[in-house]
Amino acid sequence: MLRKGYAKLTQYECDELGYEWFGSDPGHEALTAFGLMQFTDMQQVMAVDDAMLNRTRVWLMNRRDGNGGFQRNPRHLHVWSVDQTIVDAYILWAISEADVSADHVAQGAEQLRNELNQLATIAEATDDPYLIALSAATLLNYGEQPLAEQLLQQLTSLQDESGMLEGRTTVVQSAGISRKVETTALAVLAWSKSKNYVKYSTRAIGWLTRNRQGGGGFGSTQATVLALKAMIAHAKSAESQTGTRGQVRVLLGDETIGDVMLPAQLRGAQTFTIDRLEAKLPPGTHRLALQAEGIAKLPYQIEVTFNRLTPPSDGGCPLDLTTQWQGEAVKDGRVAAGSAVLLKTVVTNTSDEGLPMSVAVIGLPAGLEPRPKQLNELRDAGTIDYYELRPREVVCYWRAIQPREVKSFTIDLTAEIPGKYTGPASRAYRYYTAESKSWTKPLEIEITKD
Repeated sequence: MLRKGYAKLTQYECDELGYEWFGSDPGHEALTAFGLMQFTDMQQVMAVDDAMLNRTRVWLMNRRDGNGGFQRNPRHLHVWSVDQTIVDAYILWAISEADVSADHVAQGAEQLRNELNQLATIAEATDDPYLIALSAATLLNYGEQPLAEQLLQQLTSLQDESGMLEGRTTVVQSAGISRKVETTALAVLAWSKSKNYVKYSTRAIGWLTRNRQGGGGFGSTQATVLALKAMIAHAKSAESQTGTRGQVRVLLGDETIGDVMLPAQLRGAQTFTIDRLEAKLPPGTHRLALQAEGIAKLPYQIEVTFNRLTPPSDGGCPLDLTTQWQGEAVKDGRVAAGSAVLLKTVVTNTSDEGLPMSVAVIGLPAGLEPRPKQLNELRDAGTIDYYELRPREVVCYWRAIQPREVKSFTIDLTAEIPGKYTGPASRAYRYYTAESKSWTKPLEIEITKD
């Protein structure tokens, strides 16, 4: 998986260097910094092109503005954060994490002295936990202990009783649960670099665990990445042990329907599975109990998976999506095999504010095939910025959508296989606020033999 991901990611390097969502010049400074950190992490477990890493870091260093910050390409002014101090802090944090992994701390601190001084000045004046966490982690990475400890202490006063911290904004302009997860995870990453804040990071990890979503994510991709990094960092800095073997049992009433023995020593994050519980549950309402013996404290989570044709839309999602068959080929939901089918899609920003990276996932009934050439034409014309083809789905991306802007386009499909089909529900959402979606009813079609 890592090798496949690495091979795909490196294809998004721009011709003029740096990285961008879809590999088009100019490079995106904050996204490139995140990529540098990710590639450096990957280097610990697999082969990564050293020359690529070096030129990526050099490109970023050349984007410094000489005033303690980083330049920003005009094309990206309203993509990701509109607050340049947040962008600068994020870039510095990502570079510092890469420098720690590559053992370039001393050189990095010397090269970035002007930027670190500017970061320290801004961090001392803010009460935004997102910016404070980024700054504290960066300063600790470069050995700036006194101020960093002051910032770590300030973070503790900004944590609520649940363990959560919420920033005013994030580098990806996330909202809702994603913004809370990103801020809380960054606080854990900062606290985990010191031995004095285990209590606070443990409380934050508890909140993150309780807010994990059913699909295995924690909100947006950025939120999920940071949450997982935080959990790993916390596990390394606060490893727990038990001296005796423990047992976890699942009870249905007074009957044990499953159990698992745990090892005498538990270190970091480990997973234990109890299979086939569903076979012990006849239809009806049941009360289950989870019982741990020989263990002082055991974090746990319960996941239930189910499907529905049309999930409920979030009323707070600023994107509206409609999909509708067009033309004479489709009559009463029927079409002859071999016919061309037109599907009109309309994505509307219903708000008075510009939106960052946005996505529309168009669900297609089986038996229909899109034409990649036509999708390429839509991309080249700027109607969409990028697309992906998945089984029974076309995924369309826009770097940004302006206030009240409407994105309307038609996709050409070919009816290939006779049968009666229902597609997955289509949805639209802001990429970095993925928990808030607008859903449409699934498309249905019957493809006849003649």
